[in-house]
Amino acid sequence: MNNAYKKPATGLNMLRETIMGREYFDFAFKQYALRWKFKHPTPEDLFRTMEDASAIDLDWFWRGWFYTTDRVDIALDSVITQENEGGEGTYYQLDFSNVGGMVMPLVIQFEYADGSQEIKRVPAEIWSSDNLKTSKLFLLDKEVVAITLDPNQETADCDTGNNHWPPQLSENRFERFKRNNGGSDNTEPLPEP
Repeated sequence: MNNAYKKPATGLNMLRETIMGREYFDFAFKQYALRWKFKHPTPEDLFRTMEDASAIDLDWFWRGWFYTTDRVDIALDSVITQENEGGEGTYYQLDFSNVGGMVMPLVIQFEYADGSQEIKRVPAEIWSSDNLKTSKLFLLDKEVVAITLDPNQETADCDTGNNHWPPQLSENRFERFKRNNGGSDNTEPLPEP
């Protein structure tokens, strides 16, 4: 029952905020409301209208989000750097793998040595030739000290532990519980029956 309400709402929010953008989503959703008012639309009618009105192919999203049990878990596997031969900038090749099965756009935050940050967005079409592994090359003028995939948790990635370069050790819920309770057993003994 929980997925009947929260999963569609989360999916529509991701469509508006990350995948389509507000302008395209709002226009397409208004077209859907106009075309289907006082009628009995099916989910497929929503899907077709959103694609038709926005001219964006969203088959990958509808199929993955609503018709499979795939989850979003994209990992930043490696970062390869190489100086540009012309002396300006550095190439950064980022290698990604789709661990969960559901493709998504890549939202990548670069942290630079001068303390500044920048977010770059790569559409989901990057997975069109291979939905399990992909790479993206960036030419950057500044030295990168850290990279975070999906820094604002826009794509519902279920495992953010594999979203960092250099890799970060993530604390699980049990370790966090122990840390918050002083790391020792602070429980009172049970009374004798």
